[in-house]
Amino acid sequence: MAQHTRVRAQSQSPSAPVESAIDALARQACDDAAQLQEVLHAHACIEKLIGPEHTSDLEALVTTRSELGALLRLANAELQRCISAIDSTTSQLRHALIASEGGMSA
Repeated sequence: MAQHTRVRAQSQSPSAPVESAIDALARQACDDAAQLQEVLHAHACIEKLIGPEHTSDLEALVTTRSELGALLRLANAELQRCISAIDSTTSQLRHALIASEGGMSA
């Protein structure tokens, strides 16, 4: 089915592949942003758990501060990965839009 859509899109206009790429990149940017939002929620939760105002509450947890710290480092690494993915996708989207505008003016 995807191949049929691709063939139909190519026969519609020469700019259809560029528009398709732009659409795919825009969708990827939305997916990347949703992943980033999930990581930010996890990060906020961890920060609340290890914040200085909750140190007495930590004794009731079965985990240690060092384990929570390791979890925070992991969340930070995932946060950086998500930011890099969004940066890459939006950069590709920008280049595709520039190429699309250049193709339209030709």
